[in-house]
Amino acid sequence: MKCDIKTMLKAGLWLAALVTGVYVVFPSSREWLMGVSPFLFLLLCPLMMLFMMKSMQSCHTDSEKNEATHSYNPAQDEQLKRKIEF
Repeated sequence: MKCDIKTMLKAGLWLAALVTGVYVVFPSSREWLMGVSPFLFLLLCPLMMLFMMKSMQSCHTDSEKNEATHSYNPAQDEQLKRKIEF
């Protein structure tokens, strides 16, 4: 996940659409929503950073698993040397 201005604007527009949808669908919670929505927009940047860092950690664990499967095996090396000699 890239955390650039384009991604931040997209996330902000999605949050605005979500707040608008909740405002229209749940009229009883309009007062609470109008009080909380500015804080949601302020939390948008730190939350995106948190999700971005979490996704970067999951990429590292995937690459570590791939490196572990491609480790050096001396027995296979000996078998390959024997095949090449014949």
